[in-house]
Amino acid sequence: MREIELQPEQILVPGEYKLGNESILKIYYRIFDRDHGRDLPPVITARADFISESQRQERFERKIEMLNRQIKEFRAVDAGYFLPLVKKDFETFSVLIKKSPYYLLDGNHRSAAATLTHNPIRALEIENDDDISKIEEMVEKGGVFDFKFKEKDLYTLLSSFEDYCLGEEHAIGRGKIDKVKSVRERVDALVSNGDLPQYIIDKYKAK
Repeated sequence: MREIELQPEQILVPGEYKLGNESILKIYYRIFDRDHGRDLPPVITARADFISESQRQERFERKIEMLNRQIKEFRAVDAGYFLPLVKKDFETFSVLIKKSPYYLLDGNHRSAAATLTHNPIRALEIENDDDISKIEEMVEKGGVFDFKFKEKDLYTLLSSFEDYCLGEEHAIGRGKIDKVKSVRERVDALVSNGDLPQYIIDKYKAK
């Protein structure tokens, strides 16, 4: 595990468009705006390329095989509808992770607050399975705030992340690829749509 600084364009966020708890964002924004961002725990990330392109391609092929089987054996109309969409989703995802090679695993509000105050995002990069245990120990000692994942190995953890984006391998439906954005894109969307307090929007636009 290593500590790094990232730009918001480098980090991919799978979550919903809105941040949820605005009060927490305001607190973190104030901390970053007063140059105390380093007093907060870093966000938690992992590299997308921990899962190789060949592994991702195998997953795609299994998904397509499952859909074709549903069409052939069960005459599943839904499977036929989703087949071209799933292909397009995998192509889109491949482009996204080239532009934003890190996955955000924890730290939605901190990454947004850092971006809104034009600060780099301080991050811990999980590099292997042992790092997950280290993160859990850091939670117990207060070194990081939280890490609410049941997965104990990095491949499974990142596969769950990609399940959200692309849809589960054995499920007919799609994932939520339309909600997958970089931290920068997410913040810019919140700003342009007026979904943040006006004083935060004004200061973000001023720089």
